[in-house]
Amino acid sequence: MKRVQLFCLPYAGGNSSMFHDLALGLSDWIEIIPVEYNHVIDIEKNDTFDEMLNEVVTQIIRLTNDQPFAIFGYSMGSLIAYEVYYEIVRRTDRKPIHMFFAAHVPPNRHVPYDFDDVTARKRLEANLKIMGWTLPKTEYQDLLDWVMPKFLGDLRLYSRYKYKESRELISTNITVLFSDQENQQGQIYDWAALTSKFCMYHHMGNHHFFIHTEVKDVAKKINEAITTELIQPILNV
Repeated sequence: MKRVQLFCLPYAGGNSSMFHDLALGLSDWIEIIPVEYNHVIDIEKNDTFDEMLNEVVTQIIRLTNDQPFAIFGYSMGSLIAYEVYYEIVRRTDRKPIHMFFAAHVPPNRHVPYDFDDVTARKRLEANLKIMGWTLPKTEYQDLLDWVMPKFLGDLRLYSRYKYKESRELISTNITVLFSDQENQQGQIYDWAALTSKFCMYHHMGNHHFFIHTEVKDVAKKINEAITTELIQPILNV
């Protein structure tokens, strides 16, 4: 089987470690490549989403080779992955063989919101609780203090995202993985209108952080989708 690069974009405050268990469940011919964002962005400045996007796209282009590649975005990473697709095509004239959007509504349904440091910290604490972090109080506070600057920086850029109307549809098959939390009003199904190809949906339960709780199933869906993309051209010969 031909090797495939899978570029993975994390949720707000996340880093490459969140994809460790996912990598263990992927076929050995899928090379998972976590992409960090915000690591060269000065979060104290008035940086924009587009500046962060440029930094991410530059990373991916530098790491691509002549192998086929796919892109997986999780939560905030899905919004970024959507924009990355267009920038990759524009700069390199190459397309990913598949796009994965997980745990986020379509970009045209994204509603920007304002927040302050206190609100962001409460949200981070809620997220850690949902993910099952049960550290002693002192260690828990240390974890919050360590993650908070990255989380806050990501949220600042995320809140500055503006959807661009009137552009060509994605011309790649896409897979949408979602929980009940992202689909409270059925808005998740609007992803299908953003591609001219096929859109596959997979419900992953009621937990926004299913990347941790349902990681084996997530890996299975990725394996199946990428395998299909590689086999389909052979079947059409």
